[in-house]
Amino acid sequence: MACYQALACFQALACYQALASYQALACYQALACYQTLACNQALACYQALACYQAMACYKALAYYQAVVCYQALACYQALACYQALACYQALTCYQALACYQAVACYLAVACYQAMACYQALAYYQALAYCQAVEC
Repeated sequence: MACYQALACFQALACYQALASYQALACYQALACYQTLACNQALACYQALACYQAMACYKALAYYQAVVCYQALACYQALACYQALACYQALTCYQALACYQAVACYLAVACYQAMACYQALAYYQALAYCQAVEC
């Protein structure tokens, strides 16, 4: 009887040890699984964050390039407008100068013709006077 009790006690102890060992193994496996899951989640979170930062960086760069492009275009348009205005002003100035020169030339010709006409008239009158006196 004592032998049977000792055997039962031994079996119970072995069963308890096996159960404790199994529980420890299950606990370890659960911990390893949790750590792997946490690691995977952390990695996925990091990758998502890196992707978000890269996208934000790309958008910021694209926006900066768009602003630089717009400023360059505005500068080019302003320069083209200024050149067109300067060209128009130069053309207007040239036309006004040409018009002034044409008027001055016309007046000079008219003045010369009037002077020549006056001189011819004076000469003719002087000639007529001389002829009248001689007669």
